[in-house]
Amino acid sequence: NYSSVIIGNQEWMAENLKTTTYNDGTSIELVENDTDWGNNTTGAYCWYENDQAQYAETYGALYNWYAVNTGNLCPSGWHVPTDEEWKTLEMELGMSQTEADDYGLRGSNEGSKLAGNATLWNDGTLENDSEFGSSGFTALPGGSRDYYGPFYSLGGSGNWWSATEYGTYSVWRRDLHYDASGVTRDYGTKEGIGFSVRCLKNTESSPSSAFNAEQTNITEGETVSFTDQSTNNPTTWSWDFGDGNTSTEQNPSHVYNSEGTYTVSLTVENANGSNTETKMDYITVESAGNGGTTVTDIDGNVYNTVVIGDQEWMDENLKTTTYNDGTSIQLVENDTDWGNNTTGAYCWYENDQAQYAETYGALYNWHAVNTGDLCPSGWHVPTDEEWTVLQDYITSDGHSGTEGTALKATYGWYNNGNGTDDYGFTALPGGDRSYYDGTFYNIGSNGFWWSATEGPTYNAWYRGLLYLVSNVFRNYDYGKGYGFSVRCLRD
Repeated sequence: NYSSVIIGNQEWMAENLKTTTYNDGTSIELVENDTDWGNNTTGAYCWYENDQAQYAETYGALYNWYAVNTGNLCPSGWHVPTDEEWKTLEMELGMSQTEADDYGLRGSNEGSKLAGNATLWNDGTLENDSEFGSSGFTALPGGSRDYYGPFYSLGGSGNWWSATEYGTYSVWRRDLHYDASGVTRDYGTKEGIGFSVRCLKNTESSPSSAFNAEQTNITEGETVSFTDQSTNNPTTWSWDFGDGNTSTEQNPSHVYNSEGTYTVSLTVENANGSNTETKMDYITVESAGNGGTTVTDIDGNVYNTVVIGDQEWMDENLKTTTYNDGTSIQLVENDTDWGNNTTGAYCWYENDQAQYAETYGALYNWHAVNTGDLCPSGWHVPTDEEWTVLQDYITSDGHSGTEGTALKATYGWYNNGNGTDDYGFTALPGGDRSYYDGTFYNIGSNGFWWSATEGPTYNAWYRGLLYLVSNVFRNYDYGKGYGFSVRCLRD
């Protein structure tokens, strides 16, 4: 056990460290031979003059830098102080910031305040100061061991490591000398030097949030891996990815499905408080380009997509049986029930999922569309205006009057009604289901797709393609209870 002393806001050991074991249970190598000490490049310790019995209890051990640099030298909850933490101690005892930042011998009598047990120090300026030993730190002249192996200056000086490197080959340290009342701040070689160690208690503080991302410029549908770099031991993590999605994992991965720029934030917390880091416009997601991407609905159905102008569409009809919030969509097969239904519902053409689902998708009433949760997250049922944007683009691209032919698949339509599928939209004649009696009509000849835009009270806008017609049919003459196909559009 070590005695300790509180000086200002810091709690220090009031004795030099004497452990022979790292705090993870690993033994520290004892090196006594002079040549071996100089050649050693791993953590090691020794006793002054290799005489544990005489010196260990009073002066502690001498450690090389490699032992300090493991981060495991001090007891759990304590650490070898940084250069800045040594400065904090010195300024608490009266040194100015300017003096603390200087190197060489600094201050007035802060060294005398830190020292203790005058009988062990050679007679000189240090112990003759009137405030000698007043801090309770009780620094002792434990000497040092140099690169070549000899031991020096027991009684004349004490030398203590900091945990802060200076450049590639040096480390900051603190020295007290019997003939000076100040404190020397200097840096010297890491190689083969043995100094004393004083440990400082870890500060219990709120965490400081920090993070990075494996990559910050991606294409739609790609995954970003985030790494927590927070300090001060957070216990909870709260991520906001900027696209409406969150996570409480420490190191999450997230898929960005939509083009755009996203601000990401991480809030970390422990028993002492919380802290948030926000990186504005941190993730840039670029469009995947024409086609070549996919989107997966909540049921696990995978859809190909196609870019037409500035819009990205599914090139297949929707077939989900579950809203994107996880709620099941009601399957209604009975004709009367279908006609009487006023809430979201779906069916398969002729109630034959096995024959029609994979090719034509499901038929949905407009009440299902109107939930806003029908398409996968990041996608939506297009409005009437967005359908018009599609038509106008195709018109301006050389298909005036033949927009429907350009959207139709090159197969599946009756009586030579196939299209040219110039944009990969692959529209198929999935038919419809009547609101009035639940009857199914028009598979192979007509296809109808809902918009998200309400018409008059009992109707909604839709688009239709007919096997003998080359343009696109726009109307709202069918009621909201009809069963039509759905195509989803990326947000």
